[in-house]
This record gives sequence, structure tokens and C-alpha cells, in this order.
Amino acid sequence: GQYHTCGIRTDGTATCWGADGSGEAPATLAGTWTQITAGGGHTCGIHTDGTATCWGDDARGQAPETLTGTWTQITAGDEHTCGIRGDGTATCWGQNTDGQAPSTLDGTWADLAAGDYHACGTRPDGTATCWGWDNAGQAPGDLAGTWTDIAAGQLHTCGIRTDGTATCWGDDGAGQAPGSLPGTWADLTAGEEHTCGVRTNGTA
Repeated sequence: GQYHTCGIRTDGTATCWGADGSGEAPATLAGTWTQITAGGGHTCGIHTDGTATCWGDDARGQAPETLTGTWTQITAGDEHTCGIRGDGTATCWGQNTDGQAPSTLDGTWADLAAGDYHACGTRPDGTATCWGWDNAGQAPGDLAGTWTDIAAGQLHTCGIRTDGTATCWGDDGAGQAPGSLPGTWADLTAGEEHTCGVRTNGTA
């Protein structure tokens, strides 16, 4: 997150550490978990039974304690959150001043990534789109081609196409979004002004 980190152990238990001014980083989390996502000052997670919850700063409605239904993925931005339900439908909640948190996303979704004030997602057919704040070109709407993974940072976005090639777009003031990335890629993750990735040969 912005000033905190959380992790899941191999037995499913989890913990958080770092800044805890709004309760976003408790040292002990009850239950077992399959996913945890850290946002600006809030955190959300999915339990092993598919139920989900959020904690920490909820000033914008980004961290409701209870989320109805079952979930396969949740991603936390600065003051908004998006998630995919068990049936593949998706929604966002929290701050929506720039259109980053629409309550309904059309169709079904395979993966979502929330940046500071924007978000992106891939559908099961590989098509992808971004929405929200686009001041640096980080959320250009529909993306050409087909995609397997997208990572959203503060003002930049990176993605992996179905052929393993990758590219970044948006603010590149710190070299975080250099356009095309050489080689083929298995995973990417974006921070505030930096990006990291794992190539298909295991190097990073």
C-alpha cells in the first residue's frame, strides 16, 4: 500500500505491518486468506471460503467491513476498490471523482488492477479497458489487442499481451513506463513511480 504491507503465509494466515493510523495494518488477521490487497490507507482481503472484507480508512466508502457474496479478486487503489465476484461480474466502490469506481462494470472479468485514481481490467476473451483519471494517458479506455495481465500504478499502467510481450503507458517521469519491454513476461506489478516484473524465463 502507500505506507503499509500485508502478506499471506503458506498456511493461509496473514499479517500486516507499517503505518497503521487508520487500522489498515493490523499485526494479526483472523481466519485464513487467499488474497490481500493494500491501498492508500485501507486494505481488503478474500478469505479461503470466498467471502471478503475491508479494513482501515473508509472515509470515501473504500473499505466496507462486509462485502456481500463471494469474490475471486479484489484490488485496492488510493481511495477506491474494485472486485470480481464469483460469477465473474465486477464492481467498484469508494472515491469516484474521476470515474475510477463505477458501481457496475459491464460483462464478466478475468482480472482487475486499481491504480491511484484509475483502474484497468481484462475480460475472459482477453480484451481490456482502463477507466478513471487519464491526465497522463494512464487510462486510455479500450486497449488494442488481447491481454493476460495489467498492473496499475499512480499515473502509469503496464500490461502483458497474450503473446507474452509487454508494454507500459502513462507518466514516465521516473522511467516507470518506458513503452515496450524487451522479452516476454509472466507477471508485472506497478508501484507509485516504479514497476517490477518477472519474465517467462524466471528472471526479474
